[in-house]
Amino acid sequence: MVGKKIKVVIAINNMIIGGAQKLVVDQFKCFNRQKFDYSLLILEKFPSQKDFMDELPKDIPIYQFDFKSFRNLGEWFKIFKTLRTIKPDVVRSSLFLTNTVIRVLKPFLGYQVIITENNTDESKGFLKILTDKILSYWTYKITPDSQTVADFIIKQENINYDKFLTIYNGVDINEIKKYLSSLPKNDIKKHLGLAKEDKVVLNIARLVKQKNHKLLVEAFADFSKKHDDYKLVIVGDGALLPELKEQAQKQGVGHKVFFPGATKDLYQYYSSSDLFVVSSTQEGFCLTAVMALAFGIPVVATKVAGLVEYIEDNYNGLLTSYDFKEMSQQMSKLASLDNGERQIYKKNCQTTADNFDIKKHAQAFEDLFIASLN
Repeated sequence: MVGKKIKVVIAINNMIIGGAQKLVVDQFKCFNRQKFDYSLLILEKFPSQKDFMDELPKDIPIYQFDFKSFRNLGEWFKIFKTLRTIKPDVVRSSLFLTNTVIRVLKPFLGYQVIITENNTDESKGFLKILTDKILSYWTYKITPDSQTVADFIIKQENINYDKFLTIYNGVDINEIKKYLSSLPKNDIKKHLGLAKEDKVVLNIARLVKQKNHKLLVEAFADFSKKHDDYKLVIVGDGALLPELKEQAQKQGVGHKVFFPGATKDLYQYYSSSDLFVVSSTQEGFCLTAVMALAFGIPVVATKVAGLVEYIEDNYNGLLTSYDFKEMSQQMSKLASLDNGERQIYKKNCQTTADNFDIKKHAQAFEDLFIASLN
């Protein structure tokens, strides 16, 4: 491979707004184009949903398909034909659909396969578990985004430990520091109809069952009894939106809970927030929580997956059970910090986030691409 660029295909289900998709955008900012020749393979199309397509580098070849199900034979052939034309040395894929397609095609095309895993899915069905187990034999490495996810999958799917290499997700620390130092004019509070003195509890997640927003709204309703100056902002789209709005109304905080929808412009929300809360029942690394830390915002999080590996009680946040009273109490503890304590937390949060720089993350993958060919 001396003197020749290594051909790498990054493959993913789609580029709609989400953590895995945001990570792909940030990875491309850091990948070494002198050593590697990158392409992006996207299996699905969702033209009506917001996505990250316009943030991808213009010089990266992008191949997008309309893969609707595993029975979609026409799309299988198109993907096969595209990969045969590219002739990649390595394919790095994310999410179950893409991980499956890429590994099924591997024996016919000969590339090395590296897949990512980013969830502790206890509801994963027998067929999916069996599929992952069988296809692990055609996989060079499985790269979970936290050690907790690695341990979970090893136990759930009974795959040999040697197949795994934990690579923690990363955030663009330099970009966030630059954003904070520029002190951009922030009109998010005005946009939401909040007063300047209002304080914000922030959550960023798809409005789906595993994110457990019902718990968050219930905890906030209790928290709000003692902290009337706080508002809850939940950034994301999903089928549970009407249900969550109704819950907020019934619990008397409908006027204090805001749902601005999904957006790529997350920094403006972080820079206006005082507290970040994760209420999920399933997670991987939780990129949004680390981003909050990078902004110096303490985090209250349920004891799930990767979060327990970097949220430390009384240092950069507080962990909580799934009891709404306990979550409310943990939120209250952080909301009651004095200015001196807030500054200490802010420094601790940013120190933690520095360990998860996107540059380290991208370098770890490129080292793995090279290792797979040796």
